Amino acid sequence: MANIFVDPVIVMAPSNDASREVIEAWIADLEIWLKEALSSPFAWLHSVQATYLLESTGLFPNFEVLRRLQRLHGLNVNITQIARNINDFFRNEAFDLSDSLDKLEYLIEVEEGSIAIKPEQFATRWLDSMQATMHELFARACAGKCADREFVRALHIATLEIRDIAKEIEVSATLLDSVPEIPRNADNSIAQTFPLLYTPDDLLPLIDVIELWDKGVSGITYAIEQQYKKDWQSTKAAPMKFHIGHSFLESVETANLGTNENTLRRIIKAAAAVIADQAKHIKSYKLHELRESAAGNSPQRTRVRDNAKAWRLMIGQHGAGWRMHYWQIPTSEGSTVEFSNIVKESDDTIYE
Repeated sequence: MANIFVDPVIVMAPSNDASREVIEAWIADLEIWLKEALSSPFAWLHSVQATYLLESTGLFPNFEVLRRLQRLHGLNVNITQIARNINDFFRNEAFDLSDSLDKLEYLIEVEEGSIAIKPEQFATRWLDSMQATMHELFARACAGKCADREFVRALHIATLEIRDIAKEIEVSATLLDSVPEIPRNADNSIAQTFPLLYTPDDLLPLIDVIELWDKGVSGITYAIEQQYKKDWQSTKAAPMKFHIGHSFLESVETANLGTNENTLRRIIKAAAAVIADQAKHIKSYKLHELRESAAGNSPQRTRVRDNAKAWRLMIGQHGAGWRMHYWQIPTSEGSTVEFSNIVKESDDTIYE
């Protein structure tokens, strides 16, 4: 699973003379990344030292800074909630990248002035007071990747878009010493690249469906939401609300599908189509009402306590012919989907 470092430029508050449009766009972008950092199953990281430096210059978006921008431009935003989310992530020192690198237990000494980050515009966006701290941090990450440490191999950087470049940066430095010994070039230089993420859409290719499944309901829910965004957001602006039924995970494990990547991906993809209300248009799913009996005139199964209707669709045609059962619950705000269970073709069980 990827580790994602949040570049301080995402956090840095605009100046007071920035336009209303610029400030609204900055807040919207910050909220999007905060939602991901606080809910998605990736390991999200930041720099505690960068936060201190932003705060010392009045550019860290605490409640007072947000309130000043709100009053200055008459912004219709919930600054209390935004400030709470900012504190939940950026005030949590357990998410400090520097601390995570310390735990890898290697030390480096680099030649003064040798640390370089390309393209240069990536680093020039940092405050002058932040340059030394951030260059050192990235040099340590570079050394860890040279040492083939798994944590750093999986490191990605969430940042603001840099146009007309490949979505990666290269970090290089000249090593004077390292403990333990870190592989380097003949001239003692090291260099590594790190992928950049410009929007949460860039997270989808990083998803390992088996790892997400191991995280339980939160991981599966996240996978379905991301698959919906990829497949259906341009077609259906808002999905139906949904939740995972109490027997859903157990049914997958009982069927020995918990390590079957292809089937798990098909389940996630089908669930995304369901909450987009598009599964009915995909012929291979053969979506139909789950009836009380096999009789042609048998009524659709209905759950008494909430008047939910039972549905059945095909996940796989071959082998056991896996099917997915779910409830569609009518509410005053539309429908809510409850994913009940995965069964074999011959099984019509659905859990209440």
